[in-house]
Amino acid sequence: MLVRGGRSFDLIVGVAAPAATTFAQAQADLQNQVVLVVQAGDTYYGESQSNYYLDYTDAVLAYQAAGQAGATSLGPEIDAAGAASITSPLTHQAWALNAQLAAITKSGPANASNGLPSAYFTKADADKAKALVTQMVSLYDQAISQGSSSTGHPISPPSVPATPAPVVEAPSFLPVLAFGTVVAAIATVVITRSTRRNAHV
Repeated sequence: MLVRGGRSFDLIVGVAAPAATTFAQAQADLQNQVVLVVQAGDTYYGESQSNYYLDYTDAVLAYQAAGQAGATSLGPEIDAAGAASITSPLTHQAWALNAQLAAITKSGPANASNGLPSAYFTKADADKAKALVTQMVSLYDQAISQGSSSTGHPISPPSVPATPAPVVEAPSFLPVLAFGTVVAAIATVVITRSTRRNAHV
């Protein structure tokens, strides 16, 4: 559970064997399972930045959750849509980027006097995580576009900036994101974070 300003956000990522066999469904799942979670991370990033917080943990955890959903669920789904020889080199690159994303560790040292009793993700950590997950989204877009074109039914990627600017306003609410409607096997990754007072610069 991510807690911010008295609001809680349970980020639940359902990782499932791919049920869809079309690029159109893969594109929808890219938006719902990955991009929306990245946008939640951007919201946290912007809130930390605008309030001069040292702690960017919420943002990094969201970016890592988005990357995990992409690598373990979306990538296989794209490859199962019918043009694996074209899509798999791209989804494999995304998989490798996710390994780097998942390996990011908290570089901010604990500082109880500043209200940071344990290690935390810094802005530099968040910037690295955001760059990696943005590359992953771009690779999935390419895989869907090239794969669908090869089948004679091209799908254009949605018009979104390559690196969307973080949202700086504090959110009034954040939705619960639950993924997967038809699954063969489900593994749930739940991000939990205890309430913490963030230090100001």
